[in-house]
Amino acid sequence: MPPLLEADQASATPPRQNDPSESSAPWGAVPAPALGETASQETIPLLRSGHIPCAIEGCSSPRHAGTPEGPLCNTHYTAWRRAQPNRCSVPRCSGTAQFGKVCRRHEPTLIMQDRKLAETLERFSASIGAYAGHWLWTGAMNDDLYPTFTANGLKWYAHRWAYAYFIGPHRARQELDHVCGIELCVRPDHLFPVGHKENIRLRDRRLYLPDAWITPRNYRRVWTPRADEFALQHNLPAPRFGLAS
Repeated sequence: MPPLLEADQASATPPRQNDPSESSAPWGAVPAPALGETASQETIPLLRSGHIPCAIEGCSSPRHAGTPEGPLCNTHYTAWRRAQPNRCSVPRCSGTAQFGKVCRRHEPTLIMQDRKLAETLERFSASIGAYAGHWLWTGAMNDDLYPTFTANGLKWYAHRWAYAYFIGPHRARQELDHVCGIELCVRPDHLFPVGHKENIRLRDRRLYLPDAWITPRNYRRVWTPRADEFALQHNLPAPRFGLAS
């Protein structure tokens, strides 16, 4: 999931601002923090409970998807997606740019262009704690309480960076599902690319069955020598060490 990019305002549909008097969140949520603001103390418990309102000021609709700008409802998420640059910056690639001006296929290429990759890996490992077979993120988070990580001058979702570096690319128009159901987990084989509708379906099922291991329909565990070496070097859980979960 991508960093904040410059929006093409000419081609974007302006977000619809809801009238706060028209409706209120059924859970009695306080107004969501505006873009770029820090969540207040009374907002944080609502975010942790899963009842997350849209981050656009004056909009009380529930979250549809998370973005680097915060959680957005369906209307504002659609407008945000339309505002993203369309063409991958890699020569002769006709893919749709999703992140850092490259398509999903070239995200690993973007990571390998990092001239301070060794330092980046050390910073990444310093933000991970091993717990019950997971790689739990202990570093920075956005207002949506999603792990964020800065690498090569770009702000990544930490789990997106982990998957792109340790596993590789995936198809366009796919999102990474946390198969373990823990959004703070950045262990690469606990992530699996799925479509947006499938991602929402799995998330909703896990809200009702928090203790169940609910996987995508076509899930298969993927592990690589690069992930193996990193796990061994930093004493992190890995399938070959008998700590798969």
